[in-house]
Order: sequence, then C-alpha cells, then structure tokens
Amino acid sequence: MTKPKRKGTMGRKVKPLNPKKDFENPIRKEPEQGNLVEIPPEPARSPVVQHGKMSAHFVRFVADRSKDRNPVVFLDFSLELEDAHEGRLPREIEDEWKHFKKGSVKRTDPSGMGPQNLKLSQTSDSEPDLAVVAAMNRAVISRITQKGKGKERKVIRLQMRFLTAYTADVDRFCRNNYDETV
Repeated sequence: MTKPKRKGTMGRKVKPLNPKKDFENPIRKEPEQGNLVEIPPEPARSPVVQHGKMSAHFVRFVADRSKDRNPVVFLDFSLELEDAHEGRLPREIEDEWKHFKKGSVKRTDPSGMGPQNLKLSQTSDSEPDLAVVAAMNRAVISRITQKGKGKERKVIRLQMRFLTAYTADVDRFCRNNYDETV
C-alpha cells in the first residue's frame, strides 16, 4: 500500500528573496497630485404644489377582499406637510395639523374623514390618470427626524391610506406607479 500524497506547501520549495534585487533598488514614485472631486450641486426640490395639484409619494398598494367578497385595494401615500398644502387637505387633517404645529406632540391620528374624490396623475400638468371615490381609512400626522446627506432636519409627515374598489384601471395605475411620486 502506498501513502497518499500530501497536498500543500510541504513538498514545494519556496524561493528566498533576493536582497540585492528586491531591497536595494526600491521603486520610488512621487505621489501624484490629484484633482479634487467636484461635488455636483444638490438638485432643486420640485415644488410640493404644481398646477393646483399636490405631489405625494405612492408608498404601496395592498389588494384584499371586503366582507362581501368584492375586490378592494388599499392605497398608501406619504407626503411632507408644508405651508403650501394649506387649504388643499380635508378639514379634519388641517385642524389636527394646526394643533400639531403648536404643541410638542409626536404623533396624532385625525379621524372622522369621509369619502374623498381621489384624482391621481403621473405628472402635474396632465389630465388625471385615475379618478376614483375612495374612503380615507387612516391618516397619521407625525414629527420625524429625516436623516440623509450628512444633515438632519425635523419634518412633519402625513401618511394616508385610502380604500377603493379594485378595478382594472386601479390595478394598472398601481402597478405602473408603485414607489413613485404622483
């Protein structure tokens, strides 16, 4: 019987360094002076209200069935509240927002909102891509610290959830505009 061969460096010869060749004539390079990297200017934020329409981030949609087995969908939107939004939101949200700005509350849930006419489009200067009547299921106004790009700032965020019938038009709009600003 023969022994199995050992693998690894046991059977190999390792060459020693050549001191004359490797250390006497080291390669000397002067460091090159590089150009400074130019940071592009921060892009201008698009206005929150254009052509009478508010911009909001379409966070997600969740398809479900109602109690009587009809297809429905929940549409979640999020936006940063600014002074330009005054007069464009339901009365209940605006009342809570006024109290929210004055106090030190971190979160409030306005209630009592009825059905809303929801007109959604991809761009602010076009006709609505989707127009439905939706029930506002939930609205949350919260004060958060937004971090990013080395800066922190306090922001008042409005998150809204609408409930509407799940039709072919709603499905097409949801799939085309998921995680976009509408």
